[in-house]
Amino acid sequence: AVGGLVSPRDFCNLLRVRYYKKDSTWVVGGLGLLSSLLDDHAPSFVRGLNGPCGFVISSSDSFSKKGGVRLTYIINSDLRGWLLPRLIDLAISSVMIKFHQALTEYLSSYCPAASSSS
Repeated sequence: AVGGLVSPRDFCNLLRVRYYKKDSTWVVGGLGLLSSLLDDHAPSFVRGLNGPCGFVISSSDSFSKKGGVRLTYIINSDLRGWLLPRLIDLAISSVMIKFHQALTEYLSSYCPAASSSS
């Protein structure tokens, strides 16, 4: 990345996925793991660490008439290493945009309404 000036990042996370039937809500929560057992990763990568993070996908009254849902996405990442704050902001913004685009594309194959909800 950035002409080889920024090393790629590696993350190891523990995830919990739960569906709440009463609210028709999916919750995916995660937390980064640190352990000497995980130190055997590529030396060219910097081990990043995620704090509490995840996303919630729920039906919303304002969207349910359109067949849509509300997505709340929470990022809490420590990219570690030496990075300028501006580069971090750009990278995280880019990740969020790409995630939204990929999710919309994936869901549009199952639900045509997803492609018009951007």
